[in-house]
Amino acid sequence: MPERPLLVLPRPEVGAASRRQAFPPGPLHYLSVQRQGQRLAPRFQALQQYFAQKTATLQATAAGAAAEEVIVFETISSVEHFIAAVRRIPGMEWLTEQEEDFEPDDDFFDPGHAGQPVPGRLFLVMSNQEAMRQLLALWNRYQANPTQAFDYGLANWKKLFAQLRDVRLWGVKDRLSDTGVLEYWREAVEVAGDERIRCEVELWHRSDVQKRAHAFASVSQALSHAQGQVLGQHVIDEIAYHGILVELPRASVAAILQNPNIDLVQSSEIMLFRPVGQSVFDSPTEDALPGTSPPAHELPTGSPTVALLDGLPIENHQYLAGRLIVDDPDEWAAICPPATRHHGTAMASLIVYNELDANQSALQHPVYVRPILKPNPNDWVNSPPQEGIPTDMLTLDLIHRAVRRIVQGEGGQPPVAPTVRVINLSVGDPTQPFDRTVSPWARLLDWLSWKYNVLFIVSAGNHAADIVLNVPRAQFSALRVRA
Repeated sequence: MPERPLLVLPRPEVGAASRRQAFPPGPLHYLSVQRQGQRLAPRFQALQQYFAQKTATLQATAAGAAAEEVIVFETISSVEHFIAAVRRIPGMEWLTEQEEDFEPDDDFFDPGHAGQPVPGRLFLVMSNQEAMRQLLALWNRYQANPTQAFDYGLANWKKLFAQLRDVRLWGVKDRLSDTGVLEYWREAVEVAGDERIRCEVELWHRSDVQKRAHAFASVSQALSHAQGQVLGQHVIDEIAYHGILVELPRASVAAILQNPNIDLVQSSEIMLFRPVGQSVFDSPTEDALPGTSPPAHELPTGSPTVALLDGLPIENHQYLAGRLIVDDPDEWAAICPPATRHHGTAMASLIVYNELDANQSALQHPVYVRPILKPNPNDWVNSPPQEGIPTDMLTLDLIHRAVRRIVQGEGGQPPVAPTVRVINLSVGDPTQPFDRTVSPWARLLDWLSWKYNVLFIVSAGNHAADIVLNVPRAQFSALRVRA
């Protein structure tokens, strides 16, 4: 195999526009102030009535309680510096924003690209009743005189009103859609028949510690009403993450699948429900390493510069003996017999030797290995069982602890491999692809890379679905022949 094989690329052609266009794609069609009022005034009034009714209900049951909800502002195009405008209103708390594509309609469309999706934004803001009153006052002021200047720091609200497609509460559909949790629950209920089902509940991250504690207590109570329980939680302020690991009985999950409008799923403190333990690898039908003797290479010396977060490897295999530093603080070795250690063994070999048939020199430094995958104890179908991230812990908690242990230390102990500068993570979650919004997992790696000055090597080959190339089969076959 050549060291640098020739890549034959097709002649560049102009293809069809992709779903995600350049932002913005061109001059969009904006509505008049009057038309915006016709569309949105009833929605603002409905939100105000909802806040008033909910606040009255809470005050009747808990003195001094105030209703808080996440308001979603759906806009076409973007609104620069909108975070600052939100923070100028007491009682409002900026949460996040997301990219979104909207189907064109009679009101919002791109005149230059008929029928194409309109790119936009979702601005998510936590609000209470008093903040809602101020928001409605700004809206009414805009409707009465759109040319009148707003007070200092609030001018971007006018821009938002002009580009506003919809305003609504973050609801049940938002918490369950596009996370893979519904499919995960259906398989657990209908196929696996699990009696207790675990999942991750991602809460809205609150910078205020008291509000965060209140949110956790509120969700814990809603879980209790659904006969569920909290198994653990993890907060990372630097990436605005607050996740809890929960367990629900099969009957409760089946009830949610039948009708998701229960108190738990309607909780205003919850951002998303996610599956847990989704990084699963099938065991290969052949050994990860050949049975023949390895080529003669000197054993590595010095301290590790590369770390592998993966499954436990067969560290005493003749290809790997003396080349790995395996750190197993959770003592998984006892439940990971050699016959199950496929993925970690293969990845360790790849790092140490590159491809075996390349006949390159072995890595001159030992490789630090920390297991984050182990055999699925409930996999009765495959032999050996699949390897995956355990369902009894949050993925972000596990990776956060693993990296911190390497370069900073934990529990008052010094770092175990402070010389590491490259971390291989050939593990991925198919329920959290990069699709308009950066996932908490991606934010964690980005922050850890910056904080500890390490480089993450993340595999792009873990997506199980087919990859469809926009090339006709005959043209692709011709490329292969020419190559």
